[in-house]
Amino acid sequence: MAQQQALPMFAFSIADEVLTVTPQDTAVILDAAFSTGLGHDDYTPLLTRAFAKVLGNPLASSVSKPQFDAAMRELLPEVAGWSDDRKEQMSYFLSHAFYALDREGLESVPTDELLVTMSYLCGGSKTAKLAFAFSLFDAADKEAIEQAELARLLSALLTGLFAFCSPSNEALGEATTDNAVHQCAVRTALDIFSDLGVDDESPLSFDQFGAWYNQFGFETIQWLELLDLRKWPAAAAYIQEGVAGEPPRPPSPNKNFHSETPP
Repeated sequence: MAQQQALPMFAFSIADEVLTVTPQDTAVILDAAFSTGLGHDDYTPLLTRAFAKVLGNPLASSVSKPQFDAAMRELLPEVAGWSDDRKEQMSYFLSHAFYALDREGLESVPTDELLVTMSYLCGGSKTAKLAFAFSLFDAADKEAIEQAELARLLSALLTGLFAFCSPSNEALGEATTDNAVHQCAVRTALDIFSDLGVDDESPLSFDQFGAWYNQFGFETIQWLELLDLRKWPAAAAYIQEGVAGEPPRPPSPNKNFHSETPP
């Protein structure tokens, strides 16, 4: 008898495709966020610090796969005490986000895009995470970003969501997914500038983006709400009780472990 497909909790229109989020996707991302401790608070500064320890400060513009693995070991030392099977599952899950950004197969991805993608696993509000993302893409410290950078930021956020919900969306295929993400990110960036009357060559501030989202974006890019882990169904149980009845523990950046991360 054929296995019944799980009904999606969410279905978002992304260009000409649909991004689905099922109960299984939700369970996996919440387990990853809260079993590592990242989901219990806004640990995006800790995320940046772990990468800075590997890449240097200021951060290098790109991250290789070995550097990513080293940063994850720095960020998540508690994983060293897990069973081998559990560590392998987590390694595969995290690596999937890296390879989703590595569209050219170079074993290297932009640092800002990777950090934005990984922020899904951290606690904190949607606004706090978007402010974090804007700061990463504001390379010139203008407190604003160019249209092309905004499209890149949105692309990274969408890529992360597709990567973390990959079992439910793998039928689309990599090429179709990448094209849908690119089209959605570029169209949305163009719409934001147009709706606000901002010239295409001018930078956009975070406050301007927030104003656009409150007026238009909450309907047109609803998937952005999932940046806040509290918006995922069943998140309350993880927040209140921890995973498997264990008390929540934040990651400790002063330790390290030396497990290999499989592709």
